[in-house]
Amino acid sequence: MTSTFFLFVRRHATLTIIFAIMLVVVIGYISFHCLLPQRDSASTYLLESGFSNSTVRQLKKWDALPTWMPPVVKAQEGWLSGFHQNLTRPEWPDCIKEISVNTRFQPGFRLGESTYGGASEIYISPFIPTYLETLLSIIDGSLADFSPDDSTPISQANPAKVAAATRELESLIGVIETTGYLQTKEFQWRPAIQFATRFIYYHELGHKLACDNDSLIPEPDLYPEESAYAEEIATDQIALALLELEIRNNQDLSIAAHSGAALAMALMSLKEFSQSYKKDKRSIKAAIHRVRRLEYWIKKSVNLKETHPQALEQFRFFWQLFHNLLKHVRDIPSPLFSLVYKAADRPKTDWAVVRNEIVKSCLFGNHEAVIKNLRDIRMAAIEQADKFPRAKRAVQLLNYIKDETEVLEPGDRGCIFHWDH
Repeated sequence: MTSTFFLFVRRHATLTIIFAIMLVVVIGYISFHCLLPQRDSASTYLLESGFSNSTVRQLKKWDALPTWMPPVVKAQEGWLSGFHQNLTRPEWPDCIKEISVNTRFQPGFRLGESTYGGASEIYISPFIPTYLETLLSIIDGSLADFSPDDSTPISQANPAKVAAATRELESLIGVIETTGYLQTKEFQWRPAIQFATRFIYYHELGHKLACDNDSLIPEPDLYPEESAYAEEIATDQIALALLELEIRNNQDLSIAAHSGAALAMALMSLKEFSQSYKKDKRSIKAAIHRVRRLEYWIKKSVNLKETHPQALEQFRFFWQLFHNLLKHVRDIPSPLFSLVYKAADRPKTDWAVVRNEIVKSCLFGNHEAVIKNLRDIRMAAIEQADKFPRAKRAVQLLNYIKDETEVLEPGDRGCIFHWDH
């Protein structure tokens, strides 16, 4: 039988070689596609965002895919580029008409960015509306309940609700400065969120316009204490002008539009509030100067009868409501600290859930901040491990996560811990 087989091979050598090549190709094709992650909406989105096949496959194996992301991104698909095309006019500068504008995934807490040079573009993070939704819900949560028959003004803070709203605001700030990753449900395009997002876009457009056409943009007459924020104030002025230009023929939208501008400034101020503590005590000095200038320009627009008077009142009230909450902020919790120490008391079979949450914070949030925070938590736990069993288990949990995540690729911002650095 064996000699017959070899005789066949010798007589049909060409056919045998072709068959062997086809067999290798088929096996290679099957093997390659077995290594690829199955294409669902979450894995497809991550692959298109630049994550490797191996990382997406590992996340799928761990059941750690961020399934909430694709619906949020899809809800905004193409809206920004379409809005930019509809907004621009023939008489506008070419640098604005030809600029590439779209949403783009960027890890961490980023509002938007303008790039210059040969491939100029403006992009806004697709997750900014989810932050706006969260912040708006917190601010709304501090308001008094009312009914149509109530003689109390609708827009009034409720002292009993301020404390709860402040705690939620503290938690949001903790997320922004520690992870920059906010997992949230699909948001709704409420009017204030629409206009807040547009204000952020207009602000980035202002940076681009001011950079390429500085001779066309008059410098605002600033006080000495405002000079450090001159560029931001100038681009805020452009953003406000474009916002009011958009609603000039529909003043019914004026209150919602200016509430959106205040909401956008509130979110920008949280970024400043989260960063400033690293060098000095927390503050929103830049945001306060910018908001005062916006109030000044809105008031001028009201005096010119270009803007509804209630728009100025609503802008002021919305900002004051947020600023009052921020004044009550005392303790900024670390979501990672809470996650690790709560999980330390759980059975080891539950630790995979913590691993998944930390991996997602690393991959989609501020990787460096997450690693630093986890390293600090581990060092503090090591110092207390001899006295407190919970601290000892926290060290064991973090070591488990370190070992587990070594399979991820560092190039994909994998959560690779280097405790000795």
